[in-house]
Order: sequence, then structure tokens, then C-alpha cells
Amino acid sequence: MMMMIVLYCIYRSRRDKTGKNLSLWESVRPLVPVFLQFGLFLLWAHYSSYNILNRQPRLFYVAAGSIFSNIAVSFTYIEILSM
Repeated sequence: MMMMIVLYCIYRSRRDKTGKNLSLWESVRPLVPVFLQFGLFLLWAHYSSYNILNRQPRLFYVAAGSIFSNIAVSFTYIEILSM
């Protein structure tokens, strides 16, 4: 759901010519670590020799949530510093 909102905001910013008029790559660049994290966690769940998703689902969800929250806080901190 969050990705849809971010993509809609990027679309609306480019359509209405608001914001910083960044290139498409610059406006989508903050999504790269999120997609990378999501992909790496999917690979870990699928190829885990320990079968992490079936044996320790809480560990998987806590790790994914911790990494995602760290990425989100880093983005917020960078946004504050760039103002």
C-alpha cells in the first residue's frame, strides 16, 4: 500500500509541476533500498536451509520490520537535513 501512495505522489508532483522538479530517477531513488530489502528478505525466506519462515516466523518478521524501520528513519533524517 505504501508503494502505491509513493508512486501516486511522484506522479502527481510531475503532473502538477510541484516539488523540486527532480528527474524521474531522482524522485524514484528513495524506493531502491526498500525494494532491495524486500527482495533480499524474499530470497532469504525462499533459499534458507533452516526454512526460516516455517520454523521461526517471528524472527523473520522482526528482522524485516527492524530493517524496514531503520530505512524509513534514515530517509526521514535525510529529508530533514536536506531542507
